[in-house]
Amino acid sequence: MLLGGIVIFTPSCTPPDFSGPTSTVDSLKTELDSSYARFSAVNTDSLQHIQDSIEKHLDYIQKNYVGPMLRGMGKDLGDYRMVKKMVPSAASRAEEVELGIELARNQLSGLRTALADGSTHDALGNKLTPEYVTTLVREETIAASALIKEMNLITERSVPMITHFNTLYPKVRFWIDSIPLKTGDNLMY
Repeated sequence: MLLGGIVIFTPSCTPPDFSGPTSTVDSLKTELDSSYARFSAVNTDSLQHIQDSIEKHLDYIQKNYVGPMLRGMGKDLGDYRMVKKMVPSAASRAEEVELGIELARNQLSGLRTALADGSTHDALGNKLTPEYVTTLVREETIAASALIKEMNLITERSVPMITHFNTLYPKVRFWIDSIPLKTGDNLMY
C-alpha cells in the first residue's frame, strides 16, 4: 500500500506450507500399513505355541534323559533350542505391536489432519511452527520406524522358525520317545 510516498507492508496471514511434512507423514503411514498387512498374516499364536512346545520338550529331556548324550542328539537339541530364539516372546511382542500400531496410526492421522487443515496449534496447544512440525515428524518417524522394524523382524523370521521347527520336531520327538517314562510322567506333544 502506498501512502504519501511511503510503502507500508502488511503481513499476510498465510499459514506456513506444510506440504513436505504432510507428504512425509503420508509416506510413513503407507509404509506402516504395508508392514502391518504382512505382520497380520503371521499367526503369532502359532509361533508362541512352538516356543512353548520347545520349552516343554527341552525341559522334559533335561529332567529325564540319563546317560551320555550322543552327538546327533546334542546337535538336534541345540538346533531346536535355537528355533525358540528366532522370535523370542512372540505373543507379548505381537501384543506390543498391536498397541503400538493403534497409537502410531492415531498420531499420524492427527498430525496429518492438523497439517492439511492449516491448523495453527496442535491438540496440546503448541503453535505449529515449521521447526515444531519438523520435530513432530522426526519423533513420529522414529516411533513408526521402530514399530516397522519389529513387525518386519517377526514377519521375516516366522517362516524360517516354523520350517525349522517342522524339520526338527520329528527328531526331537524320537529322542523324547526313547526316554523311558517315569511313573506319573505324561508329556503331551
